[in-house]
Amino acid sequence: MGIDVNALVENTGGFETYLNNMSKAGWWGDGVTLAAAACLYQRPIIVISDNNSKFNIDSPNADASTSKPILLGYTGTLDSQLKNHYIALTKKTSSATTVESEPICIDDNSSNSEKKPNKQVSHVSKKDSMQLSKSSTVKFVAKRKVDFPWLVAVEDGAFCSYCSKFYCGRPLHSNHSEVFVTKPFNNWNKSTGANIKNNKLLKHHQSAQHLAASAFFKDGQQMSVRQRTVYSLVKKQSHEEQVFQLERLTDFADTAFYLFKNEIAHTTHFDSLLTLIARLDGSNQISNFMNASPANATYDSKATSTELLTAVSQWLTSNILDRVRSSQFIAILADESTDIRTRNELSLCFRFVENGVAIETFTRLEQLQSTDAASIKDVIKTILLNAKIPLERVYWMAFDGGANMSGRHNGVQAKMKSELLPNAHYIHCRSHLLNLALANVARNIKPLHSIFSSFNSLWTFFHNSPLRHNKLVEVRKVLDDPVLELVRAGDTRWTSNYRAVRAVRASLESIVITLQDVHAAAGDLSSEAGGLLLTFQDQTCILLIYATEQILQPIYILTLALQSPKLSLADLPEKVCDKFKSCLKFVYIILILADNR
Repeated sequence: MGIDVNALVENTGGFETYLNNMSKAGWWGDGVTLAAAACLYQRPIIVISDNNSKFNIDSPNADASTSKPILLGYTGTLDSQLKNHYIALTKKTSSATTVESEPICIDDNSSNSEKKPNKQVSHVSKKDSMQLSKSSTVKFVAKRKVDFPWLVAVEDGAFCSYCSKFYCGRPLHSNHSEVFVTKPFNNWNKSTGANIKNNKLLKHHQSAQHLAASAFFKDGQQMSVRQRTVYSLVKKQSHEEQVFQLERLTDFADTAFYLFKNEIAHTTHFDSLLTLIARLDGSNQISNFMNASPANATYDSKATSTELLTAVSQWLTSNILDRVRSSQFIAILADESTDIRTRNELSLCFRFVENGVAIETFTRLEQLQSTDAASIKDVIKTILLNAKIPLERVYWMAFDGGANMSGRHNGVQAKMKSELLPNAHYIHCRSHLLNLALANVARNIKPLHSIFSSFNSLWTFFHNSPLRHNKLVEVRKVLDDPVLELVRAGDTRWTSNYRAVRAVRASLESIVITLQDVHAAAGDLSSEAGGLLLTFQDQTCILLIYATEQILQPIYILTLALQSPKLSLADLPEKVCDKFKSCLKFVYIILILADNR
């Protein structure tokens, strides 16, 4: 039976109202409740109403060959005075005349409504028109029992074995004559007719009350709420099912890992990517698995992808820490930064020796409440102790040159050495030292300082206007210049300065022609274009551009080499030294130009 959940929720005043109402004691249940129960117990549900109607609720994950349906009776449709509720059809063993059993009401439209008193079985009625002896009754019952096996012979007539037991503790409808239940049937003249009117046995056999009672006993099980663990569910699965589900979960993990590895937002793309993979899967195993999953399954939700990310992170971190703990020589590398949400964060890396090779790996990103030395020291200390790093084997600490990190008395390195790492020695990052030295030199040589400022002004001029940028691209195509985007030069990473010089030198002719075109148009930025044009048409500036590229190229290579996780200062690449020697002549040119200007 299909359940239109959206229509149901809209008709009840919205999802929040629906949930609030369903949480109230005595509130009506609905088809969604039964559908959820069918999924939970992995069994279909058959509901038999007292108006002789019957409907099924399928369970998507039930095995039709082994799962017996859960049978429910529903009362209250024929008699408005009766309390509407479902009754669980549960087998009870008792005598033929007395059964103590209470109805299990799971859906109730009034928490304050009163139950009707249970009717007690009585076998003393003798008001029927036809009276027979007990021996004659037994003969009649034996003949009719072939078609109606529920007949039970008693003195003065016969009872229904199902109804007499089931309704001894449950109320009958007010219009029921109580024959077959509390009054014996003995009108045998109307027990063999071809239609219901002339066949009282057939009429009772097809009544809703009898169907509900017989279903109760034929089901053979009492419906009970049991706590089912994941382990018990797995144990009940066949080996093939376990392998199939494990393979599908592996597919989901591979999909999530692809997003993680390529730094794609997993909370927004996991569902769509999984749908695409299922559509492209020729075997249809993924789509069949997803279609067979219960309605409340969350395999493709962002919560699942986040849990997979957390699991992958924990597994990778655990593997890295195991390798670090087994190393004899360990160094910790830490640096603070500010993210796009203006939060202070500390990144922590480990550098260790494994099989004679230096390995460097990122480990943790921790948010900082403060950037003072004590706070940073506490964060690093907590990480090291929780990871159970052998502190006696930590021989180095590599931080930047900030006072809070490198201070000899109150810096992080001093506090760590005195409190936690007695064998560790502080090392200032060599690549960072090289960048600081280059920045100091550039500030003291006015031509270099001026040209780098011009690079940033040129980047801003074209970056802030798609029209001017597109014009530069078109000129590049005409002149067949290399397609290198302009780069904004910075002081903290000198690799950006080399890339900025290289991009300007490769497209210098295109830049000059574009600036001339903008200046000739006499627009709002004509004066700015004119100023940049004067700078980049100056012969000294052109010479500085070419010379600076040659100087920064080996420095760029050296910077990258110093940042290599496997580099040892004992064996710097020979090509770095050769390149660095070849640029000395250009240093003299820069110094001469600086003196002349």
